[in-house]
This record gives sequence, C-alpha cells and structure tokens, in this order.
Amino acid sequence: MQDKIREIIRENGDDPDEKLSRRMEEDDRDIGQLLDDARDSPGQRIHSQIESLFTTLEIVNKNHQKLTQSRDWYLEQGMELWDEDNREQMDAFQREYLRLLHNYSASVHSLIRHTYTILDRYEDEKPGLKQGYFEEISERDLGSKVDLLKQIRHYTQKRELPPIASSLRAEARGDGQGHETEFKLILNKSEMMDWDGWDSDVRDKLEEWDDEIEITELAEDYQRELNDFFEWFRTFALRMFYDEILDYVVTLALLEEDRERGQTE
Repeated sequence: MQDKIREIIRENGDDPDEKLSRRMEEDDRDIGQLLDDARDSPGQRIHSQIESLFTTLEIVNKNHQKLTQSRDWYLEQGMELWDEDNREQMDAFQREYLRLLHNYSASVHSLIRHTYTILDRYEDEKPGLKQGYFEEISERDLGSKVDLLKQIRHYTQKRELPPIASSLRAEARGDGQGHETEFKLILNKSEMMDWDGWDSDVRDKLEEWDDEIEITELAEDYQRELNDFFEWFRTFALRMFYDEILDYVVTLALLEEDRERGQTE
C-alpha cells in the first residue's frame, strides 16, 4: 500500500521521501493521538477496507486455481477416464468440478458485493469513486462477464447444477499417423437457456456464444481481466482517498520512528 502511495506522490510531482519527511516534521500530534489515529481514522478505515477487499479477491483466485487444477486432472486422465469401468469415477469428478465451479462463482459474487459495499459507503463523500468504477467496468466490458458468473450461482441455487458434460473430439493427424484427441469440459447452452431467470443482458451474451461453453477457459479469461481490473481499482481508490491515506501513512511512520527512538534510548 505504501509503495502505491509513493507512486502517486511521484505522479503528483513531489518526491515521496521529501513529502513524507515534511509532513512528519509539521505534525504536532502526541503519542496518544497517533495511537488513536492508527486505530481509527478516515485513512485507517479506507486502508482496512481496501485490504479486506483484496483478501476477498485472494479467495476468488484460490477458488479459481482449484477449478483449474480439477480441469487439468481431467485432461491428464485422458481416455482412461472414459472407460466404461470408470463411469463412477467420471461421475464423481463431474460432481466435484461442479462444486468447485459453484464455489468460484459464489466467491465472485461475494467480491462484487464487497466492492459495492465500499462504493455505497462513500457515495456521498466521494461520488467520483462509484462513477469511476462503473465507467471502467463499461470500458473493459466486464459487466456481462461478471453477471454471467454471478448468475451461474443463482442458477445453481434456484434451479439445479449447471448442465456440465465431458467432450471428446478426435481428429486425424496431418501426417496420417493416427489421431489427436482433445478433451474439454463444457456447459450445455441450450439447456441453460431454458431457464427464465437470466437477466436480459446475460441472456443476450449467452446467445452470442457457441452451443458448448468451455467453462474453465471462460473463467481463466475472466480471472485475468478481474485481477487486472482490481489492480487498477486499488490505485484509483488510493487516488480518491489520497489525503486520508497519506495522513495514515504519516501516522504509521511517526509511530515507527517513536518505536525506534525508544529502542535506542
């Protein structure tokens, strides 16, 4: 967090070390006030809320990693898993994959709700925060992708587990030496479209896609964009709360300076 603040100070045309040093020299709070502000101040609160948001993002990333690892295990099994004798193992795998997909989509839903809580909390104080957030979402075309993953969660809760299937496709090699086999995990779009609970924009997005949706690939593409977006949002939020966060950074620096002084006396 402090590295980001230093970066923003530079962008504002100041030297971070000089800026912080000057603010610390001008600060006349006593140790009691510093401790109070470290525990509860506008800068402390927004710092804590942003860090908590990124903890939620970390949960999303871990759930995505587990989903991908499950898909990779399936690919590694190859034709062996398709053997009739392994039908129970295939069924067990699909159930586990759907559980991981549900966990992933639910954590995405939690992340978005967590973000909205912050946006709503500061809507009056920092109206540009919410406006900038949704402008960036629109610019990156993330809205419908987020809504799809959120509504996969709703679909699971209100209807049934998404219709997942294992796809196997064999193509002859160009050199005539046998076949190449491709394995995929797909969602059946036509079955999902029967549900009348989709939002109109998500339904429109679904209609644009192929009949077979490769869900892990969809999640991988989205996860890359999600992480990139929240790195942008962290910097954007710090700019919006620049003065509050700077005061908090100065508070921590002064407390650290006092601690080091006490150790040397």
